Amino acid sequence: STSGWGGVEVATLRIKTPGGERVLELRLPFTATVGEVHERVGEHMGGGKRYRIRSSFPAREYGDDAATLEEAGLTPNALLLLVDA
Repeated sequence: STSGWGGVEVATLRIKTPGGERVLELRLPFTATVGEVHERVGEHMGGGKRYRIRSSFPAREYGDDAATLEEAGLTPNALLLLVDA
């Protein structure tokens, strides 16, 4: 189910780290932004490094920090890849 947090629709993002050694799982409301995903990834990865977030199919990069997850097509769930910026 995508319902969570008081009826707010929640997306599940599985994000493979560079090298594929870890998969981060984030649950964020559909209205969260791509920028928030970047922030959460930074918190998990540490070091203040910036990563590019991509999907493998269709091949696409998510760089518009103002776009919501819904606008970016990342709902209700998505498998993404982190690439060193």
